[in-house]
Amino acid sequence: FEHSALSLLGITIASSQPMTYFHLVAHILSETCQVEPHQRTNCGHPGITAKECKDKGCCFDSTVRGVPWCFQTAPVEEECEF
Repeated sequence: FEHSALSLLGITIASSQPMTYFHLVAHILSETCQVEPHQRTNCGHPGITAKECKDKGCCFDSTVRGVPWCFQTAPVEEECEF
């Protein structure tokens, strides 16, 4: 098996397969878009599409009513290696 580790913004991701830049970004976004619905900070306007939202660098999830569907990412916690 070929192993690779990529680091971006202090985040290291180990993988058994090489990751492209787009796979890395998708992985980071999937991690940082994990925000409790009632803790979301609005990042768009009513009726914004998923594409418009993602083009702004925000997360989009329309599965929960009564909360922002386009919202800011959660802060990424960096791990310190000593």
